[in-house]
Amino acid sequence: MFVGQEPDDECVRGLVDSEKGGWIKTNEKMETSVEGIFAAGDVRSKYLRQVITAASDGAVAAMAASSYINEQLHLRSTLLDPDEVKAFFYSSIDESQVKLSNAVEKYAKSKGINISVIDGYRNARMTEKLGLKNKLPAIAVIKKGTVEKVTTVKSESEIENALA
Repeated sequence: MFVGQEPDDECVRGLVDSEKGGWIKTNEKMETSVEGIFAAGDVRSKYLRQVITAASDGAVAAMAASSYINEQLHLRSTLLDPDEVKAFFYSSIDESQVKLSNAVEKYAKSKGINISVIDGYRNARMTEKLGLKNKLPAIAVIKKGTVEKVTTVKSESEIENALA
């Protein structure tokens, strides 16, 4: 016996990307096309619809949603809520940028400058929201959640000027 031949997508219909028939498109983390909305189970576009796969989807979606919420709370308190923040954004998958992040931290500490170091690869959503996606590595001055100044930093010799 088959129950529910159509996905129950009424609450997100037209909001997230879906396939013919209303099956919601997700990635492997159960993320939909809209940031912060996850889909799991038989409402998803997938090959097999059985209770066991729906339960697995639910576990993945729960962990991904929890991670998303924690990341957003941390980044909000670090970057968006303070009156002014200096932050260095870099990509952890680029060895030269990782080395540069260490140099930025060392220089800032030696000068008594408070700087947040943000892995733009791991925190891609926030990096994109701030308009920094294609500007890494960079030092940004963020005032009340708005990027006021961005300085691309390609070498250690550029750190001092960027933090001046």
